[in-house]
Amino acid sequence: MKDSCFYKKLTLLLLFTLPLLAMTCEEESKSYELDETGKPYVGNITTITSEEFNSMVVGKGWRLNNTILLNQQGKGEVFHWVSGSHSGPADLFFSNDELFLFVYEKEHNLLKTGSYVYEPRENLVECSLAPYMRITYVSEWLLITIERLSGDDKMGVYVENTYESMSEHELNAKWLGFKAEEE
Repeated sequence: MKDSCFYKKLTLLLLFTLPLLAMTCEEESKSYELDETGKPYVGNITTITSEEFNSMVVGKGWRLNNTILLNQQGKGEVFHWVSGSHSGPADLFFSNDELFLFVYEKEHNLLKTGSYVYEPRENLVECSLAPYMRITYVSEWLLITIERLSGDDKMGVYVENTYESMSEHELNAKWLGFKAEEE
């Protein structure tokens, strides 16, 4: 009898306190400090060696899942790609030496290709297609990057992109559904 009374009181206590706890827990927006050149500073990230990059990133398709636009103060907000804009979001594929962008453009789906170099000391992908791409996290299923969307180093527009690993079927459909960029 004592046990049931205890559980009733505990249940009532939880019913009244959980809503209060839920109201005080607000989701924080992403925020980065900016370095002297205006690039988002990502401190204390784990170095991704060339071997890790090759085993976890290369040879996989990466579907863009989420984009967070970073303002001039480094604060982030979810970015919604505008339908019908000239250039849209892009999915990725890394071969051993080329980066392929599957770009959703206004008129058609476009496949852009450019050679890249991976710099493990800073987790940087150096490529003309992606003027600034720094990997902040990678696992077998998830890739998070800071990228410059447009502009130069000092006045660039930066985003944090979250990509999910594509299935082999989805990647094969991309190869068939995107037209190579004409030069």
